[in-house]
Amino acid sequence: AAEEDSSSPSEDNSRTGSEECFERSGLDITVACWPADPMHKKIRNKQDRENASEDSQARKAAEQGIRQSVHKVARQKGVSSGRTYTSKYRGVHQTFPTRRWEAQFRRAGKPTSLGCFDREEEAARAYDKMMVWIELHSAEVKREGQLKGGTTNFEINEYIEDIDQLRDITQDELVQALRREGRSQAAQNAAAALREQSHFCVSVKG
Repeated sequence: AAEEDSSSPSEDNSRTGSEECFERSGLDITVACWPADPMHKKIRNKQDRENASEDSQARKAAEQGIRQSVHKVARQKGVSSGRTYTSKYRGVHQTFPTRRWEAQFRRAGKPTSLGCFDREEEAARAYDKMMVWIELHSAEVKREGQLKGGTTNFEINEYIEDIDQLRDITQDELVQALRREGRSQAAQNAAAALREQSHFCVSVKG
């Protein structure tokens, strides 16, 4: 008993330095050492590096989250990629660098272009014509014989004059017709720009 009592003070004295705890082989081990002990410095440096690494990872995660939030908001506003802007009309967006308005719809789950137009409204009407075509050729309309609308940008009554034509053509024919209309506008714009440039050159020479 006397030996046990005498060993207790010495054991307490041996632990009067700065104690560091670290993991080795999955176990927490307490090591007693003086602050000037090389082992103490080694353990402290290791912990500092681990803390710095954790802080760096946390900052990166926070920055990534901010960037994702910014991109999400930008996409909602139509400025996500710098190449297209969304439109106030359904199925329409603006393309760059031409700044023309493209109409699109989804066919078999894939976006399909209906052509690019000079005015936003023209692209919206191209989209509307495709929506009217889809409704006209649906089983429900064929059975009931009445258009319900609700999928177009403008009132369905504005397309009454187009119904007979839309009923008699295929979807591919409508896609090609709308695209030709957009290309025709682009060709006219190019010709007008060329004439203006030629007139300017002649004026300069004169």
